[in-house]
Amino acid sequence: MKKLITESELESVGKDGQFMVESHMILTPSAHDYASRNGLKLVYPAAESSEAAVNESEMDRAIREAVVAEFGRADRTVMQAVRSGLAGSENTQSTPNSSARVLSALHQGDGKSRAVVAAVGANQTGILSRLTNTISKFGCDVKNVSQTLVGGYFTMILIVEIDSLNNQNITFEQFRDELAKETAALGLEAMIVHEDVLKAMHRI
Repeated sequence: MKKLITESELESVGKDGQFMVESHMILTPSAHDYASRNGLKLVYPAAESSEAAVNESEMDRAIREAVVAEFGRADRTVMQAVRSGLAGSENTQSTPNSSARVLSALHQGDGKSRAVVAAVGANQTGILSRLTNTISKFGCDVKNVSQTLVGGYFTMILIVEIDSLNNQNITFEQFRDELAKETAALGLEAMIVHEDVLKAMHRI
């Protein structure tokens, strides 16, 4: 069974330390971000280093598949944008040049607007219904859902049309924050990324 490694489990390692990532472990987005912020080195077994570097988490792989299917190619730069949660956490880090361009693209929007909602956590009943219920409260439509189960954990990707937000004078940030509250209440790790972020990163 895969073991989910969260930020709290890395806190005991200490700043500028190192953590051995075994093959049976899946690091959550917050765990990756915590390691980056605190100079924590993630070490993979030598025999599996090349594979582990490509497959850091099940979530990354699921996000890549969904992004490619819905938006076209997903190169390394795009995945770094998603990985950093550029449309999510206030604590995330990005390169100086990309930050302004991403934020600018985030507020422009043209044509149909979509968002990628990625969640990972312990498998439980009612997750999809609660997330879709929150999304529908904003008048948004879920266009595609994919889910992968690994042991007792899952990754879920939702592609959501969010044009209705503009019609209701609701910002993407309000939508994102409300959905983030719901995923947190469910005990999930989540990233909610605007399509414009992905488009902007394609152009950088």
